[in-house]
Amino acid sequence: MDSREVRRAKKAAVFLKEISQLFYQAAQDNPDLKDIYPSRVKFSPDMGMCVIYFYSPHGRAYFEQKKPTLILFKPSLRTAVAGQIPMRRVPDFVFHYDDEYEKQQKVDDLISKLKAEGKF
Repeated sequence: MDSREVRRAKKAAVFLKEISQLFYQAAQDNPDLKDIYPSRVKFSPDMGMCVIYFYSPHGRAYFEQKKPTLILFKPSLRTAVAGQIPMRRVPDFVFHYDDEYEKQQKVDDLISKLKAEGKF
């Protein structure tokens, strides 16, 4: 991993931490944002776009139902991130459901089941 990749990974970690904190605060005031949680971020190669992945224990349909509220919240979130993270340009945010989280849960459940049956 070269130094540029390390800097990008650090920036993603800082972004996720900051977005999680801001999102938690917003969810306290807006019940439409409850039960959806930021799980990871991914930047475009030019850092002009940041995909924020969300997970909900209620599934994809629940997230899609809440997505319009997220889109309305986007300008406030970008402004808040700009105030917290020093950078020349705040990327545009895109919101997606995180399928990876559900896949990982299924794998973990299968491993637990195999361990319980004594096959692992």
